[in-house]
Amino acid sequence: MLLNQEDQKTMKQQFILRGKPYNLEKEDILNAAKKLNLKAEVRKYYVEIEGKFYSIKQVVQEALNISPIDFTTQDANHILKKLGFEVKRKS
Repeated sequence: MLLNQEDQKTMKQQFILRGKPYNLEKEDILNAAKKLNLKAEVRKYYVEIEGKFYSIKQVVQEALNISPIDFTTQDANHILKKLGFEVKRKS
């Protein structure tokens, strides 16, 4: 089933990281990005939010309030894509 952009914004995604369940909405990621001051340098993968580039791990870390060692870049990539974000690779 394909969802339009409005549906993706309000849809909660449930997932498990290292045995712990989490729920996130697209809005949670957008709010997390607003709190960040772009302190982490984008090394390889990033997400663009309101014209700014964020490390995918940094934005997911802020949204979930967890340590960056508790999840991988691959986890962050999967989470963001499920929420409708386009993850890009730095060239």
